Amino acid sequence: MTTSTSPEVFKLANAQPEGHLVKHYPFINGLRALAVAPVILFHFRPEWCPGGYAGVDVFFVISGFLITGLLVNMLDRNAFTLADFYERRARRILPALFMTCMMCVAMAWAGFMPEDFKQFSHTLIGISLFATNVSFYEDVGYFAGPALIKPLLHTWSLAVEEQFYILFPVFLLAFHRWTANRQKMTIGVAALFGLSLTLSLTLTAANPDASFYFLHTRAWELLAGALVFLVLQEVPIGRPAAEALSVAGIALLAFSYLAYDRDTPFPGGAAIVPCFGTALLIWSNLQTPTAIGRALSYRPVIAVGLVSYGLYLFHWPLWVFARYYLDRNLSTPETALVLIATAALSVLSYVFVEMPVRSRKLFPSRRAIFTASLGALLLVAAIGVAGQQTDGFPSRFSGSVLQYLTEDPRPPEECHFTRKGKAERQSWCKIGDAHGRKNAFILWGDSHAQRSSVGLGVVASSHQQAGWVVSSAGCPPLLKLERIGSEKYRCPEVNDKVLDFIRREGIKKVILVGRWDLVMPAEEGGIEDIRSVNGPTARLVTENGKELLGIEAFDAAFRNTIAALSNLGAEVWVMKQVPAHRIYLSTALAKAAYWGRDTAALNRPLDEVLLRRAPIENVFEKARDLPATFIDPVETFCPDGKVCLTSANMRALYHDGTHLSNYGALWSKEIWEPVVGR
Repeated sequence: MTTSTSPEVFKLANAQPEGHLVKHYPFINGLRALAVAPVILFHFRPEWCPGGYAGVDVFFVISGFLITGLLVNMLDRNAFTLADFYERRARRILPALFMTCMMCVAMAWAGFMPEDFKQFSHTLIGISLFATNVSFYEDVGYFAGPALIKPLLHTWSLAVEEQFYILFPVFLLAFHRWTANRQKMTIGVAALFGLSLTLSLTLTAANPDASFYFLHTRAWELLAGALVFLVLQEVPIGRPAAEALSVAGIALLAFSYLAYDRDTPFPGGAAIVPCFGTALLIWSNLQTPTAIGRALSYRPVIAVGLVSYGLYLFHWPLWVFARYYLDRNLSTPETALVLIATAALSVLSYVFVEMPVRSRKLFPSRRAIFTASLGALLLVAAIGVAGQQTDGFPSRFSGSVLQYLTEDPRPPEECHFTRKGKAERQSWCKIGDAHGRKNAFILWGDSHAQRSSVGLGVVASSHQQAGWVVSSAGCPPLLKLERIGSEKYRCPEVNDKVLDFIRREGIKKVILVGRWDLVMPAEEGGIEDIRSVNGPTARLVTENGKELLGIEAFDAAFRNTIAALSNLGAEVWVMKQVPAHRIYLSTALAKAAYWGRDTAALNRPLDEVLLRRAPIENVFEKARDLPATFIDPVETFCPDGKVCLTSANMRALYHDGTHLSNYGALWSKEIWEPVVGR
């Protein structure tokens, strides 16, 4: 069997403009297949390939190798111009990307709810500026939209490459004009590599989200490929050594794909493994094909590699829109259909769009491709701006659909702490009757407290009472309790400040509200989850230095908090958690109404809610001897004792899966009567 010849349908594979400038290595296309397949598996079936996201890093190294080869060969021939290089990149990247954007626009227009379309529009603006990595970094946060409404989330990696393509040629051109010495150029590239890797190692620990998305912490991966071209390809290697290094390379890739998961700090040191493995695979096959190189050069593997760009672009949007419509994870047959559609679109894109553009059958001149590219980017930007300015084109929907999404009045923001533990404004907010009894109570908690404050404020006003409300996202109102796994939460500092405030103001009624199940070992696994949590998420260190984790930490922190408040002479009320759901309910209800589905089907069985709450309930039951009074929203939200409601009067009771909507807070306001009505 001839392993280096592409199938007939891919006969244009070597017709790309740079083909005559860079030696063709069939195994490179096989390596692309080895990069894209794990990424798709990770997205579709993460339990099969928990570290498959490292395939993106394989792509980075390949791109760095090929681009450096192209640039250096052009510089050596004195044939390099930025216009020529950017033309090649435009022909390679933009046609399929534009197709993907237009497909997503059509599908989002057909079904995305207004707020979701508005967020999607923000992504379109980022794509037009080659900056979606920045856009998605800005979205990171406690209330950031779920991955389910980000069909172009995966384009962050394209933005990193595009930014690299803009800057790296300028660097090499400047270096070449300063000195044409290849050795000095290599030293310059190595210096950039070292700087970027150092930043990645440092920032992954300090700010993992920034390290994940930004060019300066990812550039070393592309530069690793550059160094393979500049250094390693000149180093002779015998066949036995090449075979051994090739096996080592494939083993490192397999290790990263199977041993890593979503909780692995990344990129940082963990990214060295797949990048080094890719570098070894390329180096070991440059001079003579190894057994693994020959396997990567088989026709079926090459075929996947040739359409890998389309596979990467199309798989995620199709997956997102399918789940968005169904509001659940896909079955195996449905997943197979999405995969088939992805493959079909990828082949069609490759044959009828990508290769004709790259071979100049379409847009034959530089002016033509630049004009078309600029027009496409402006169109994408215009749609994005329009979606932003119109708040997601709500006129597409009827009032009966939109009322599920209504969020008036909004909860007060000034009572919410920032991630750094500092109040956003000078004073915390007050609720209730401004002319009533001052400091009658304080509502203290996390974002659930903020959401609940709307209903409490109305009831307090009806009894001529006023009080304070202060909350901090992700921080239950429990003294000394730390959140594990995220540096953005500084809960002990925040809660100490609140206790000092209660002491200073002499507040005698304290209401604790929180998402208590945050201390549980893992999320429930709703379809919008984009992260998993392994192990305890809460920690408390006792006065004698003993470390408590998870439920034990919660138990100790809860008792300590009640005791501290009791010592201040405060009357303590504790609201148990509102029934949690596993989907973004306001949107799910609107979609059900829009597509004619039964909204009652979204109600959750009470048994499931109680099972989830059981560990927390055990702590509360053991705390019955403490001076605290409990309020249980289950009695209001699950009135028939069978299911827990998601809507009432054709309005959503929840903003997402766990936070009440403002309507839900008002609808359930009577739960506060025992607290302020005495």
